[in-house]
Amino acid sequence: MGSDRDPLTVGRNPQILAYDLKYGLPTDRVGERSIGHGPVPYDNPDPKSPDRGGIIHIYGNQTGTATNTGLYTPAGGNVGRIFTRNARKQNEYTQINVNYNRGPYSGLTIAFVHVSAGRGGPNAMGSVRIGNIGGVGSIDSPNYIHTHAVFYMHGLRVDPRTIFCKQSGF
Repeated sequence: MGSDRDPLTVGRNPQILAYDLKYGLPTDRVGERSIGHGPVPYDNPDPKSPDRGGIIHIYGNQTGTATNTGLYTPAGGNVGRIFTRNARKQNEYTQINVNYNRGPYSGLTIAFVHVSAGRGGPNAMGSVRIGNIGGVGSIDSPNYIHTHAVFYMHGLRVDPRTIFCKQSGF
C-alpha cells in the first residue's frame, strides 16, 4: 500500500532508484506522490483534476504486478455496483462505491477506483470482497497495477488515517 509515496518496488521506482544510486543522486524523494494524489485533502485549483487528496493506493503484491488479488472493504457498508467512468478510452476507469450509514464509520464513503470483477462474501473478520485490485485504467502498466481508495466523510475528502488510525496533524 502507498499513501504519501509509492513503494520503491512498483512502477518505474526500481529503475529511478538504481539510476540515482549509480550517479550519487539523492534518493529520499523516489516514489513521492504529487500534491493532491495522497491522503492529505487538497483544494486543487484545477477544477477538472481528480487529485484532491484523501487517496491511498493498494497493490496486489510488492512489485505491483498481481491482477487477481482480492479487494476488501470494512464490514458494515452498502456496496454499490462496479461501473465505468469516462467512456473515452484514454481516461476510462472502473469504480465501486461503499457507503457507511451507521456504526463506527457512519458518514464515510470509500470510492474504489480501478477495480475488476471478483466479488465474494465476507472473510472471517467480516470484511467484504468487492472485487480485485487493478481494474480498467490501472492494467495498462504491467508493473503498476493498483486500486485507488478515495475517502469521503459526509461528502468531503478526508485523510483516511484520521478515521482508521485515529491520528491527526498530518
